[in-house]
Amino acid sequence: MTRTIVLFHVNRWLTLVYAVLIIILYLSPSGTPAVSVLSWSNCAVVVCVYYTLELLLFALWAAFSATRVHVLSGGSLFLSFPVALLSFVPACINAVRSNHRDITEMGYKAHCSL
Repeated sequence: MTRTIVLFHVNRWLTLVYAVLIIILYLSPSGTPAVSVLSWSNCAVVVCVYYTLELLLFALWAAFSATRVHVLSGGSLFLSFPVALLSFVPACINAVRSNHRDITEMGYKAHCSL
């Protein structure tokens, strides 16, 4: 397997898991989040996994963009390196921002009922 195939499959599966977590967090028949029936600690784990997957997807999309530019430019690092740097900016900003968040700021209160 090449790196491109691995990137493709990791992107597929992480996006699927992310979509399932969105369904768990936001959709339920009663209009309240489905995780409200979970205990506080289980709900906190689900929300932490959600934010972690979000960061992983940003990083994965950045790697995919850099790989795409590298291939289309005929292997030029002069073009693919700046694309990689600029594409990783959203992942880095969200990682720093989520690192400084408090439990109540990360959305636990919005998704988890006590």
